Amino acid sequence: MTPIPLAGEAGSSTPPPLLHTTQYEHRSQRIAWIILVVGLMVTVAATLYMKSSLERIAEQEFTSQCTEIQNIITNRLHDHARILQSGAALFEASESVTRK
Repeated sequence: MTPIPLAGEAGSSTPPPLLHTTQYEHRSQRIAWIILVVGLMVTVAATLYMKSSLERIAEQEFTSQCTEIQNIITNRLHDHARILQSGAALFEASESVTRK
């Protein structure tokens, strides 16, 4: 039985796998790093966009609730003012006002 020559030995027509594998590994590592960096950049961009979007929505909701509370308080104060005007009109229209 004849021994099979190893890659890189005399009589072998294939190049040594070490050089080919090293170049391939370097290329694969570069591609992996590029994909990692691009993925991280996309993640950061998406995170910042979502953060600003959520802050804008929260601010709009806060403004809306403040406006609603302001309208409720204003209406309540107007109601009290109408009650006081009605009481003043009662005193103006009557000569004497009693509890009865």
